[in-house]
Amino acid sequence: MLDYLYRLIRNIPEKDLLLTVLAIFCMGLLALSSAASGAFLTKQLIFFFVAIILVALSYRLFDISFFQNYATVIYFLNIGLLIVLKVAGTSVLGSQRWLKLGPVSIQPSEIAKICLIIYLAAWLAKHPIRTY
Repeated sequence: MLDYLYRLIRNIPEKDLLLTVLAIFCMGLLALSSAASGAFLTKQLIFFFVAIILVALSYRLFDISFFQNYATVIYFLNIGLLIVLKVAGTSVLGSQRWLKLGPVSIQPSEIAKICLIIYLAAWLAKHPIRTY
């Protein structure tokens, strides 16, 4: 079992990024433990492990060239989603941030953050910064 975990960790190309995310998560849990109940901490742990599984699956299923090739399309689809939010969004506590899709409500601004990161990463990969 330990040999399997060692091989799994050894094959991760972005070990520094993983350790940084884990450190930030642990600091967040420490801050949360002083302010919240145990049930909330359990919920956060469950969400964290589900997110780790989803990231691992997407790392295996998607090639990075997919995001590089479709970054502009993803970006403009997201801009369209934000425009739809302005027209058909639900107002909660005085601000129009939620979009209701059947039984689910989403907050397109959170999706916009991820789309902007993908777009900027693809743009910077295509147009490297020149240093002299």
